[in-house]
Amino acid sequence: VNTNELIAYLPGFKVYPNPTMGETFTVAFDALAEDANVVIRNTLGQEVYTTEVAANTKANLQLSSSDFQKGIYFIDVQELRSGKKYIAKKLIIQ
Repeated sequence: VNTNELIAYLPGFKVYPNPTMGETFTVAFDALAEDANVVIRNTLGQEVYTTEVAANTKANLQLSSSDFQKGIYFIDVQELRSGKKYIAKKLIIQ
């Protein structure tokens, strides 16, 4: 992690159900002032999913856990323009 990056709390950031077992799971958070990337990484740090959320839009992403292998994942949110990063959430797929 670059020491110049700010890691912050993201209001309303939820991942549910967690752990998940073969169903749909939801990634949700309150609207941000700018466009942001949502990235899901495996425990090796490899990106396994990424999408963009538009500014001033409350995120409510519904994803199928069947698209992922069983294991532990980390969900990161980063604003595109400023590069501001938010504290990641852990997701367990069983």
